[in-house]
Amino acid sequence: MNKSTKKPEIHITLVEGLIELDKWLEKEGLYLDLKIIGGSALHLHNIEIDRATTDIDIATAITDKEILDQIARIGRKEGLEETWIEFSDVAIPTEANFESHSLFNPLRNISGKFLDIESLFITKIAAYYDRLHRQITDVDDIESMIKSGETLTTQLIQAGMDFIRKTRKYPLDEDRMTQVQKDLNSLLTSTD
Repeated sequence: MNKSTKKPEIHITLVEGLIELDKWLEKEGLYLDLKIIGGSALHLHNIEIDRATTDIDIATAITDKEILDQIARIGRKEGLEETWIEFSDVAIPTEANFESHSLFNPLRNISGKFLDIESLFITKIAAYYDRLHRQITDVDDIESMIKSGETLTTQLIQAGMDFIRKTRKYPLDEDRMTQVQKDLNSLLTSTD
């Protein structure tokens, strides 16, 4: 459980975009179910990360063209990317849970839930492996999770490594696996 009591730091423009999208959805009689992952999910867990998050990565694709067009229109209007709500083709652990947040309570036509903390650790570990070059954001996000009071354990590291082995459709780079394991273990020992 996160030890922070801070409010989520979802970028205000994202909140305004969600409110505007919700009003449009209500007018059109449409509904949207967002399963939030990535940086926005970290913010909803009250985890401070060292970068602005001006998009919402989601685990399930939006296929309705009208909704996608409206998201793009709102993005242009609010100074966001046209894909400020975007499907992120990231494998999610089958045992993952999505948690509710009061931020979404006032919205009538948008249901929003965010990925549980253990699954976020696992997906961040897998994302770190997937980047052929050192992607600072993944390691920084894991460090931010630890600094916020979340516990990275050897079991969680192993779950992340097992998840990589289970979900990757291409041959694994064993040298890269070894490096990821080493990097994560050094994070673990530096926080003890």
